[in-house]
Amino acid sequence: MQPALIRCVADLARQMTERRERFLADLIRIRSYTGQEGPAVERTLQELRAIGCDEVWTDSAGNALGRIGRGPRVILYDAHLDTS
Repeated sequence: MQPALIRCVADLARQMTERRERFLADLIRIRSYTGQEGPAVERTLQELRAIGCDEVWTDSAGNALGRIGRGPRVILYDAHLDTS
């Protein structure tokens, strides 16, 4: 990976620290036992939209998914949110 790209990614990660911490704190507060993941999935979908995912959806199992990119490299975030 190119040094300039590494610096750019590191800078973006630092800029998102507060947002990331708030999101994780929200997920910790939301009860998400198996079969009761709805509120955690909705909060995750909200965050994926807010950070600019190109596509955000739930799959047939109820997981939250977000896609960034359309070219030869795509990032797919799959959030499996239940806790037992």
